[in-house]
Amino acid sequence: MSKFNEPDFKTALIQLAATVAGMVGYIEEQIIFTLEGFAENNPVKRLQTLSHTPHVRHLSSETIQRVIETLVQFKPKGDEAKLVLASWKIAASLERISLIIHNVAQDMGNIQNTPNIQFSYAVIKNISDNLMAQTYDMVVAYTTKKTDRLADIDGKQKNISLIYQNFFRQSLDFLIQNPTEIHNIEKLLDVTKKLDIIGTYIKEIAEQLAYKNSFDKK
Repeated sequence: MSKFNEPDFKTALIQLAATVAGMVGYIEEQIIFTLEGFAENNPVKRLQTLSHTPHVRHLSSETIQRVIETLVQFKPKGDEAKLVLASWKIAASLERISLIIHNVAQDMGNIQNTPNIQFSYAVIKNISDNLMAQTYDMVVAYTTKKTDRLADIDGKQKNISLIYQNFFRQSLDFLIQNPTEIHNIEKLLDVTKKLDIIGTYIKEIAEQLAYKNSFDKK
């Protein structure tokens, strides 16, 4: 592989990692505020979730700008260019995740937090805990190149999908006993499906990281 001016190129990659890590930080807070807002029936915390989305979008734009600047300055080719562009793809996926959480927070505002559906809170918290662990593994894998974290991300995604599938079956059984809760259950299923989709996006980011790390080692 061709060699760049190492300190300058490494600085550019560190700057890219910093903006990506900043996006992850906001997303982690979005997940926390969304869950707490639902558990406490607290609209203020849901609004905090919504307020983070513009920050994530700003960092996504900043990442793209830094990618372009790095490409222009160092003119990487082949594998080196793919290495830099991986940050762009990761940032784009993180922005989509933030927007999904934004929608989840809005959906939760339409759910009546009645005692009849308290069983759903444990499910959502379980999924959210897995998502938090995924985002932590993701940022560790991005900044330290620990490839074992990538396998952990895949395992947690399988767990999230299993939780969602079990919740879907549980919800159908619940509706048979409580048909008046159909509006709430419909919203809850939509929320948990969106959380499942977020896990899938994080898994896709892990695949990008595996690709990126394979070039870092060359």
